[in-house]
Amino acid sequence: MKSSFFIVLGVIALLASNSAARDEFTLDSITNIMRHVGEYRLKTGTHAIDNSWIEGAYFAGIMALYSRTKDPKYLDSATAWAQYHNWKIGTQYNGDRTHADNHACTQTYCEIFKLNPLPQNAFMYRDWLGTWLYVGDTLKRRGSQLWSWCDALFMAPPAVARLSSVTGTVRFLDTMDVYWWDVTKMLYDTTAHLFFRDASYFYPAKKTKNGFKVFWSRGNGWVVAGTARVLDYMASTYPSRPKYEKLLHDMCAALKAAQGSDGMWHTSLADYNEYTDPEMSGTCFFCFAMAWCVNKGLLDRPTYEPVIRKAWSAMVKNVSANGSVLRVQDVGAAPGPAPVTSPTKAYAEGAFCLAGDQMYEMLANTGAISRREGINKTQSPGKIGVIIAANGIASIELPENATGAALYDFRGRLLYKVHAFPALRTIALPVEKTKSNAFVIRFLFD
Repeated sequence: MKSSFFIVLGVIALLASNSAARDEFTLDSITNIMRHVGEYRLKTGTHAIDNSWIEGAYFAGIMALYSRTKDPKYLDSATAWAQYHNWKIGTQYNGDRTHADNHACTQTYCEIFKLNPLPQNAFMYRDWLGTWLYVGDTLKRRGSQLWSWCDALFMAPPAVARLSSVTGTVRFLDTMDVYWWDVTKMLYDTTAHLFFRDASYFYPAKKTKNGFKVFWSRGNGWVVAGTARVLDYMASTYPSRPKYEKLLHDMCAALKAAQGSDGMWHTSLADYNEYTDPEMSGTCFFCFAMAWCVNKGLLDRPTYEPVIRKAWSAMVKNVSANGSVLRVQDVGAAPGPAPVTSPTKAYAEGAFCLAGDQMYEMLANTGAISRREGINKTQSPGKIGVIIAANGIASIELPENATGAALYDFRGRLLYKVHAFPALRTIALPVEKTKSNAFVIRFLFD
């Protein structure tokens, strides 16, 4: 009787969310459902219990929600959580300060500091600084020993990248880089372009019940999301950045091929018959990573936008009326069931908000054109503007009703913006910014 009640409750929740899903691709609907999901835990008061990897992933999403909406209540909640824990790293695993999971919370600490980077605010990251000095400079262990499971690539490396940024210490990033590629060498399957969760899942010693390789959805979600979050704080000129970009590109191609017809991914990526339930936490991380790559010009937009939209539509349909996320696999280390009645988990809510932030960016910024599309191509007009990839031109003709133009490089950095007078239909561009590299022009419409 009790299980029947929860099944009915889940169906009601899905029906309620379906009515809200009809306009899931408007900018307002994206921020509204991000708020709905992000605030679920804030309202229940269960977000400040600890500063484990679970809460670290959740507050990564809350910071994305703050960045997108600029609503101070989200920053206030993250700051209150950090203060509650005295800006200390996590204390799981008998307080092992070298454990990657204990470092996830410091991603948010560093992001809060960067919003007001005064010397007196260094206490926000000082505990983590002392830990990384020990781990990175003194500890004589290989990356594959320190971060021996693929989830760790979300927990610690993005935190190190942020610490490197706030302290201006490239050496931290260099150490992280060595660790990262040692882990990748051990766990990355270069044929499938997916990660084994850890060494205990290597094929053929470990197989799915149908004889396939065991590739865990959320485990690979941790990797692609962690890679994107490292790149957010890695200079475009960093020597090994292209390797991270290629890793993301190749993994996203493999994940694209594994997407289900419903837009979601199952927990066992190579064997959908092992567990037939689609699952939300992996789906949210994949949606986030793919949209991030499109926005940064690392993936071809026409190829991947339908995949991303399909995932987002499914995600919206799996948010209940109270903001909880349905179909979330429980804490684990391998593929497993994720029925519709599975209770929400904070890491899924964080992943949802991260994905929503990038979905908004993808739909709002029509300047997100892939570098791999080449130059001198024109995309169709969108709600915000028209894009032309050009090379070395000195002036452009404004289309009808356009009020100006903005010049971007292919990483989305604004180079130049100009507003035209009503009678001026030709805009001169600064030659020094256009003569050497392909770039993107976004026409502005007030």
